[in-house]
Amino acid sequence: MMQAAESSQLFPDLTVEEFAELKADIARRGEVLVPVELDEQGAILDGHHRVRAWTELRAEGIAVRDYPRIIRPGLSEPEKRAHVRAVNLLRRHLNQRICAAGRRTGGIALAAGSRRRETPRC
Repeated sequence: MMQAAESSQLFPDLTVEEFAELKADIARRGEVLVPVELDEQGAILDGHHRVRAWTELRAEGIAVRDYPRIIRPGLSEPEKRAHVRAVNLLRRHLNQRICAAGRRTGGIALAAGSRRRETPRC
């Protein structure tokens, strides 16, 4: 069973509803789609909600594959914080663009057959 060390979370937690949606999505797919980013000591740089959902699902006896990981070695603490801010701000920016596209297309913002849900919560 994979475990990650502490988290370097800089952004607020998901709401209860958002976390429940993430957890249900991981349970439905049986896997975490987006890799969790860790430093060389195992501290989570990006993906603490994914790890929490994965851990809870495993504890509940739900079969989910080990989550994909990316190790980011050699970063100083300021570089880690800058990386966390960059990936989170990029994801939020992309979510805003997906929401806008979904509004223009009646809710279908991703290509047909995509494994991701139609649009993020907007």
